[in-house]
Parts: sequence; C-alpha cells; structure tokens
Amino acid sequence: MRSIRSFAKARSRLSANHKKILNQENDFLFSANTKLAFEETLRSTNNKILEIGFGEGDSLFEMAVNNPDLNFFGIEVYETGVARTCSKIEESGIKNLKIYLGDVVDLILDKDIETTFDLLLFLFPDPWHKRKHNKRRLLSSHNLKKFRSYLSKKGFIFFRTDWQEYADSVKKICNDQKVEFQDLEKLSLLNQLILTKYQRKGIEAGRSITSLLFK
Repeated sequence: MRSIRSFAKARSRLSANHKKILNQENDFLFSANTKLAFEETLRSTNNKILEIGFGEGDSLFEMAVNNPDLNFFGIEVYETGVARTCSKIEESGIKNLKIYLGDVVDLILDKDIETTFDLLLFLFPDPWHKRKHNKRRLLSSHNLKKFRSYLSKKGFIFFRTDWQEYADSVKKICNDQKVEFQDLEKLSLLNQLILTKYQRKGIEAGRSITSLLFK
C-alpha cells in the first residue's frame, strides 16, 4: 500500500536565477527524471548523512562545509529551498552535498534501496497538529520502522520538534519498537546544527524544543 503524503505542496515563486539553477545540468541536483542516478550515487557513497525535508537548507549546507570528509544528502519537495541550497553549493564549490528535489515516499519509503546512512535528520517536520491529519506525519510508526532499516550499524536518527504532542507520539512509537534513546552528546555533529526558520518561530511562540537521538 502506498504511503500517505506527509506534505501539502504550496505555490512558490522562483526568481529567474532559481529557475535557471533548477533547470541546468550539474552533478549535485537530482529529481524524478534522474532518480536512478541518485539511487546509484547513494549506493556507491560511504559515510552518508541524509536530511529529509531540509527546508531552506541552512543547517545541511553548513554541516557539509564544515565536514568535507563526510557525504551529505538532502531531500526536499519545495523548489525555493532546493534552489537556494543549490545556489550555495554552486557558489561555494563544495563537492560533498547532493540534493534530491522530490518526495521521500517515492524515493525510499515505498521501495528499497541497497544503501545505509550514518545519520538521518528530521528537523521540525510538519507536525500536522490537527488529530484528523496526524496520519500524515512523516514519523509515523510504519515510516519510522522503514527509516530505521536504512541505518548503518553505527547509524542514528535525530528528530527535533517544537510540537510537544508530536514529540510524545514519536517517543511512544520508539518505546513500542523498543528503540534505544541516546545521549545527544554522543554525536558531536549535532553541535553544528544552526537555528532553522521553524525553530526560531517555535522559540518566538514560547514553545519548548524537544530533541531525540535514537537507533
């Protein structure tokens, strides 16, 4: 059975430069038309970090710049965020960050790719706070089990949210699946995460931030 979409696609206005970036040929941007090439890149690359739903890509880009020995990947459906991140990649010339413009459901949830990741990042995914929409959450019981199957032996999942009910839901799912929670200090890479737009919004609204690291 096909997984439920975890996002509602909104209209985005792209500048002429962003449209050019998304349409030009390069070695760091992939989409549905080049999905097989992206899958092969994942299979043939080691030391992989993947952020799913990277938004504007600030944290993802900064980590890639600061860790040239690691290989970073990002999946995002929103064209504006993808274009901005690709623009940074092009300007900086870094070679260890690849982007996929598309839905994680089509890429790794509804199929199996022979690859593993040392870290999967979920930074402030849409909480779908209305109860009738909870089934759309990216970290559902079914999805979490599938994501965990992509972890390497030393791999972790990192989840951060400003929505307490979502945090409680993920904790319950983890407990049901007998997941081992880890001390955040166990992974120094997490210290490099910068404030995202949604994290700032959560803080400004007075909501507490929950961070979970698990295997």
